[in-house]
Amino acid sequence: MLFCMFQVTVRNGCLPATPSALMDMCLEQSIDEDVDLLFIEYVANDGANRFDETKAKVYERLLRKTLQQKRKPAVVLMQLLPKGAAFGPQHREKTQYYHTLEDAYGSLAQYYDTPWLSWRNAVWRMAELHRYGFNWTDFMWDRDFMHPLDAGHKTIADVAIYLLQQTALQVVMSPYGVADLDLLLEPLPKPMFPDNYEGKNRMCVYGEAFRGVVASAPGWRFIDEGKPGKRKWGFVTDVPGSVLTIKLDTRRSSQTPVGPSGNRMNVMLAYLKSYVNMGQAEAYCISGCSCKPTRLDGHHKLRQSTIFLARLLPSEAGECVIGVKVSKSTSSGKHKFKVMQLVYCALAAGSQYTDVL
Repeated sequence: MLFCMFQVTVRNGCLPATPSALMDMCLEQSIDEDVDLLFIEYVANDGANRFDETKAKVYERLLRKTLQQKRKPAVVLMQLLPKGAAFGPQHREKTQYYHTLEDAYGSLAQYYDTPWLSWRNAVWRMAELHRYGFNWTDFMWDRDFMHPLDAGHKTIADVAIYLLQQTALQVVMSPYGVADLDLLLEPLPKPMFPDNYEGKNRMCVYGEAFRGVVASAPGWRFIDEGKPGKRKWGFVTDVPGSVLTIKLDTRRSSQTPVGPSGNRMNVMLAYLKSYVNMGQAEAYCISGCSCKPTRLDGHHKLRQSTIFLARLLPSEAGECVIGVKVSKSTSSGKHKFKVMQLVYCALAAGSQYTDVL
């Protein structure tokens, strides 16, 4: 009855089929400034390579941004399952219990003293070892064994509710006091990964807003390949040689310290990777600025469609023109390519990066 006195507003700020790297640069558009309780889940989309330190570094930068929000929200890491964990033992893409980034992200939870909830640990014995007559099909959609069914979502909610119940009991037994306030006011520690500081976001455009930064797109179509409530707008072509051009202001603000590549901006293009019909492209600087070209392959063997990010580091310019040109070469036999989003920020001093995430 206590919470009946308060108005609780729930917001789903998730972007479908996206990695933590994208949310790291679009966080401001997905959460409210006055958020009190924030759940983060990216184990499902960040992959099953537990040794991927690059993903862990990106995740740390995202976590640091959430912990520094205006209201100092309670941040909870909700860890689900990567692709392959719920496959049968004979499936060629079956991943083992330990094939996950969950444990690496759990190290960050311990370092920053944030709760870490494991859905893997909650259902593994029932679903994988068939305890009490359960199977993965009781929790996961059997088309891809990655998306939970209603029963799966209920068990995820049970894990979260259990945390809230235990927290409420702890507050009753040990009321909030000065020591808790000291912890709340304690400054954020240095990054767990040395010099892995978060950058200041400058722009994040996706959906129909993405069309506004595109200068020209001969041979491309701006279409929605999603469903109601899960829109997936983007520029699509299957014609080799087609060039999509984007205009940006890549001048840095004076408050941002110089990054590892000098006075350059961290520009990332979101493009689709899938297992059928996808082609290759090159992202490069056309005029007004300079950068190293990046090769992109929209095809992969993993049977899922998700967004990947390609990074360019253009020099400062009031008008920087970037192009994405579809290549004749292909690893799938087809040439479809889709660009969906643009994000950019100033590189923080000491930050590390790779060309593709």
